[in-house]
Amino acid sequence: MPKVTGVLEQNMNLVTFDFAGSGNSQGQYVSLGFFEAMDVEVVIAHTKQQAYSNGKIFLWGRSMGGGTAVIAAYNDPSIQGIVVDSAFSTMKKVAVELGQKQIKLPSFILKAFVLFLQKSIYKQAGFKLRDLNILEFIKKVRCPVHFVCSKEDTFVKHKHTLKLYVACRGKKRITWVTGEHNEGRDEEFYDAMAEYLGRLDRGELEEKKESKKEKEVEIVPPEKEHESEESVDSQIA
Repeated sequence: MPKVTGVLEQNMNLVTFDFAGSGNSQGQYVSLGFFEAMDVEVVIAHTKQQAYSNGKIFLWGRSMGGGTAVIAAYNDPSIQGIVVDSAFSTMKKVAVELGQKQIKLPSFILKAFVLFLQKSIYKQAGFKLRDLNILEFIKKVRCPVHFVCSKEDTFVKHKHTLKLYVACRGKKRITWVTGEHNEGRDEEFYDAMAEYLGRLDRGELEEKKESKKEKEVEIVPPEKEHESEESVDSQIA
């Protein structure tokens, strides 16, 4: 796992786990971030009790994990920073987009289907799709956020990340990568993200000169972190 090596080189500890209903964890359903944020709370509480913990917590999540990281940071202001890779802005929007792509039905029919789907999910799993509005959660997250997305992602389009970027009111930056939604990231990317978290941990985020690794993966320089919402919003239309 290249991501492990990069984080350890930053003199940081790394905790990984499977959400309930995913990987090797028990559970019948996943909630795409809603209940998973509670899993994160449990993991954070456990981690802070360990001898190796200095109390600083950073989250790094991809896809569903990215949205979960946002919700967790909203719930817990003590979180120091998050990396949000290929997250959706709202689950309802993704459902409509995927429906249009797969079966090419008019949007008003798809929205009716999503409404039916919402009722079914609530009955079976106990949460509502409309509660998975990451766009609203990110507005109240105050820790630094590093967004990651690919224009080649056809599952969760990069426009979702751009909308989240615009809505985020704290310190932020964005990294563009290549590949589809579930394609692997190269070691260079993991090293750059690990270095970003290390800089956060050491309080070096305000450095004006970006590192060589950051340039190589096209991270937005610090002086452009707070570009106008109008500039980014024009990319969303």
